[in-house]
Amino acid sequence: MGLISELSGASGASGASAGLPAAWERACTGEGIPLPPPLTNYFDAVRDSTSRFIGGDGQALVKVNSSNVQQYVDGLDVAKFDKYVKHVNSWSRSLPLVFDSQAQNLNLIAILDLLQIGSGFRRELHEAVNRGASDTINFGCMSMHISQTPLDARGLQALTLGDISRHFGIPLLGKERPMSEGNTAVMISEASELRPLAEIILGILQDTGRRLEQSGFASFADFITKTCAEKPTAANLVQKLVTAFPSLRDAASIGGHPVYLFKKAQLIAYDICQKFGREDSMFDFSDIGDMTLFADNVVPAVVQHHGLIDPCSSIRAKIDSGKELTLQETTAMRAASIVAAQLVVDCANSPSSEFKAGAISVNQATLDNFWWQEGKDPELRPIPRLNMFKKPFHTKTRAPLRSSSGRHLIQESKELFPAAWEQVEQAENNSGSECDGVNAEGPMPDKLQAAKFTSHIGDRGEIFYSEVGDPLWLKVEAVAGGAAMLIPTVYTLWKFPMLLPVLWTTSLVIPKLIGGADLMVPGLLIPREGLPDLKKGALVAICCPGNAAAQAVGVLNLDTHGLHSVAGAKGKAVLITHTYMDHLWGSGSKQLLPTIEFAGAADLVRIGDDSGDNNSDNEHDSDGEEQRPSDDKQSVSAALELATDEGPPSSLTDSVAEAVAPDEMDELLMNSLRQIMATVLDAAHATELLPINASTIYSTYMVPSAPRGRELDIKKSSHKKLAKFLKAAEKHGLIKLKDIRGELHIKSFNWAHKDMAEFTPYVIGSAKKEKLNDGEAGRLVAVPGQDGSELDMIRIIELLKPSSALAPLFDDVNAQTDTGYFSRQQARTVLEDYIKGRRLVDAQNPQMVKLDHRLCDGLLTKEEYSKLSSYPRDKLQARLQERMTLYTQVVLPGGPTPVKIGNPPCAEIVCEKKMGNKAITRVSGLEPYGIDPSILAKELRTACASSTTVDAIPGKKNAQMVLVQGHHIATLTKLLEQHRLPARLISAVDKSGRAKAKKAANN
Repeated sequence: MGLISELSGASGASGASAGLPAAWERACTGEGIPLPPPLTNYFDAVRDSTSRFIGGDGQALVKVNSSNVQQYVDGLDVAKFDKYVKHVNSWSRSLPLVFDSQAQNLNLIAILDLLQIGSGFRRELHEAVNRGASDTINFGCMSMHISQTPLDARGLQALTLGDISRHFGIPLLGKERPMSEGNTAVMISEASELRPLAEIILGILQDTGRRLEQSGFASFADFITKTCAEKPTAANLVQKLVTAFPSLRDAASIGGHPVYLFKKAQLIAYDICQKFGREDSMFDFSDIGDMTLFADNVVPAVVQHHGLIDPCSSIRAKIDSGKELTLQETTAMRAASIVAAQLVVDCANSPSSEFKAGAISVNQATLDNFWWQEGKDPELRPIPRLNMFKKPFHTKTRAPLRSSSGRHLIQESKELFPAAWEQVEQAENNSGSECDGVNAEGPMPDKLQAAKFTSHIGDRGEIFYSEVGDPLWLKVEAVAGGAAMLIPTVYTLWKFPMLLPVLWTTSLVIPKLIGGADLMVPGLLIPREGLPDLKKGALVAICCPGNAAAQAVGVLNLDTHGLHSVAGAKGKAVLITHTYMDHLWGSGSKQLLPTIEFAGAADLVRIGDDSGDNNSDNEHDSDGEEQRPSDDKQSVSAALELATDEGPPSSLTDSVAEAVAPDEMDELLMNSLRQIMATVLDAAHATELLPINASTIYSTYMVPSAPRGRELDIKKSSHKKLAKFLKAAEKHGLIKLKDIRGELHIKSFNWAHKDMAEFTPYVIGSAKKEKLNDGEAGRLVAVPGQDGSELDMIRIIELLKPSSALAPLFDDVNAQTDTGYFSRQQARTVLEDYIKGRRLVDAQNPQMVKLDHRLCDGLLTKEEYSKLSSYPRDKLQARLQERMTLYTQVVLPGGPTPVKIGNPPCAEIVCEKKMGNKAITRVSGLEPYGIDPSILAKELRTACASSTTVDAIPGKKNAQMVLVQGHHIATLTKLLEQHRLPARLISAVDKSGRAKAKKAANN
């Protein structure tokens, strides 16, 4: 009876949260989560809480890749960004409806944003009503408006579960089953999987109506209008919305500390401003640019795709497998996206940015619009989808395809794949003669059966089966960002091998593709004449040498032009849609892979990296050895060799790489550690920097401090790993170590050790130390050029900028610079001025500082927040510089370059093994330092007596790499130093296995 009465509308109106699941109500209403203090700006509360969370416990779940921000901003198309943001602003909540008044329009927009929920029911909605969550909410709200359902305070309370089901199209009843095993005459219906969604929608609307009436407001629009009349700012409206309506308290309590997001409340304010701001000054909020990202389920995926955030392996595994994330994991993804967005905004608004030059304002709200469109719009770069059939998929009952639909499919296939149909016509014309490899039936048979499907990741479309039950074609609506696409299956491609362009890979890669990985560029094999000239988005078949039978089908993720000459290219080449032996193949006759001869398949070489395999993270495994397709195809394997011949042996390289005994390298490492303790990290300078990351100690301090003419290499020592060397140094008594979040740090130095009393610092090079002027901003790292003159030196200026959490501290002491950046000394001065101005020095111990709310918010972790009342002065200074955002400026002999966020990029030298014992060395990342790749290639050719080439780097604008045949890491390093490049900006990696081979030979 209860179900019948709900459907008829007889009950459900009395309870404010009738049908609202208790667990969801606790999460949605923020039960137990304190709101920010009354005078707090809620936008700042979101920034501060997310930043504190990601900088603390959240870092173990999701890391923000600040080093990728500058590269991402540099690669953005400014004109396209401006176009799409304006486009979104122009249609923001422009509904195809007629409204009696502005208040009625405003009321419906607010309810639409209030109900931005349901992404967790995406698969069930597609199966039941063929719509996603957002479309379902829009459909329901427009249905209520068109049917003139009252949506004022009393009308919202009067809604029933039957009303929600009728307007939103959400079924409440599911499958029928007998009442009992012995009573099959009486059938009862189970609750639908979507019933909880209908209950959530009803609960939100009823609760909102009740709270509006209790507060004396006639409608949602009445509440918003009166709030904006009092104070027309977005921050005020968001604060009042969050305070008044628990369903807008988008927050979580992680480890006892609140993490505020307030997505829906900000979305309401933003949509109202965009829709009515030009017409009504009351809604023209001047602080709209202070909003944060409206982090939902779409935007964090886009931010992750761009490499701006990096979730931990467990979260990545859940995302890849379609499993639900926990509240803490979801909060971490959303919070990290907000923190990353702020870094992008700061970078895009820097004086040297193209956005600044084009007078284009970038804030988190506009960035959210762009990223949301990027996740939805097929014209923008699509977010790669997983193999949609690597797991079981859901289908509806197969039904014969109507003749009109069949004719349309045949015509569409003829337009998309004309070459295959030409073969069919030739076969029909030559019906009396043999025509090998051509099936006269046609790629699209006349009689097909169709079944709608939904994949495990929510992609949907139709599958067209043959009369014998083999899936022949897909009509997929969600490939490459949402554009419909007709895709042949492997069954069709086995009958028509030349239907699609073919890309080649080794047999070792195929199991990884079947497991759900995409095909990476290093896994490609390439014909000597080069790859077919294909554009991004083209359909391709994946085959192995010796057999032209397709083993996978996918969408090309890059243009193939130029790939025939690129070594060391990275990234995804093909986004796999369907493979041999996946669940789509299994829904047919499960035909085994046929053998199809193809003469052109034997003349192949590998592209770029020698690692052809794909691992679970969609990358290729590599042990440096050539991986041949199969032992029984020697003719194909023999053809897998380098397209260019190895140059003559280089005796120069052998002489440069001087052999060093392990015990000698051990002593070099220990002396370098003593050297930095006696010079750059002595007791007067190192205290404020501790603890220091172990990798930073080695790369930034120890390597540049090696004796003149010597080179540190931890691999050539008896320790082999940096951690083992540092533990040996700790055992010797020189240092003390500490593990911080899984990374090794040096906690302290023992300058009183007897070794330091006996140690005499040595000369490390010809660089001259400059004494900096007091007014100069930043710390300069100088490296002499070929003539040793000051004008021929590359300098790196380190600058600091306060984060949003530290900005109030700097504002309190009116700390400003012309550029907005601070040197390390200036930052120390700001903190000292604040401490003295607030009289925070401990009278009993001047080395201790009393902590007030500004210092706590900006410099402490959440664990320290409630435990500490004072903190060491020197540690506080070190903490300040650690929490400030690092910017750098490279000063070339011709003048300074623009200021960029993070450490300057390194020039990367990589030596990789090719066929047999051949090796190739490449260097990239020269452009930021004014080094001409063509000149460097010419110098390398002379120094190494080897052939060199200069190639473009795919996926990077105006970036080139220099390649030289042979193992020439040492020679390249010395040449780059002669070009004024500091050693700290040179990264060298040897993947050739040369050291391993030498060790085996010695044994």
